Formats: sequence, structure tokens, C-alpha cells
Amino acid sequence: MMQQDTSAALTPEQLAMLRAELLAELKYLGPEARGGQARRIHDALERWAAGTYGRCLECRKPIPFARLEVMPETPTCIECSWSHELVRH
Repeated sequence: MMQQDTSAALTPEQLAMLRAELLAELKYLGPEARGGQARRIHDALERWAAGTYGRCLECRKPIPFARLEVMPETPTCIECSWSHELVRH
């Protein structure tokens, strides 16, 4: 089954820039990084490879570039992230 490109809200240039940022952050963390940040980056790179990077894992809507630019590893849009925070508190 062919993966559907779900990152249509992002341009190829934006995707390339965000991927480079993820790889740079992973390099900065070092090869032995195993913490939560490293796992989130690995997960984001897996979504990128699968063609699903840039879509919220909860609502499936595109994550705005401005959010990804600040947090390229984020798996959710701001609305879904806030929903999770409200439920946790």
C-alpha cells in the first residue's frame, strides 16, 4: 500500500528545512542520546520518511509551519496539544 502524502500544507523547501533542523538537533544531542527529546526527534523523522510529517497525529489536520519551525519534533497541532494539557491538569 502506497503511503499518502499528508504533509501537503508544507512546501518541499519547508520540509527540507525542518528535516535538516531535526537532524542537526539529533547530532547536537549526540549518538548516545536516549531521552524523551531524542525519541521525539526519531519519531518525527519516521513520520517524515512515511510521508506523514506535518499532520497532527490526533486530528490529522496540517500543523502550521510556524509551530513546526519552533518545535519541529511536535506530533500535534496546538489545539490538540492544549486539549491534552487541559485533560492532564
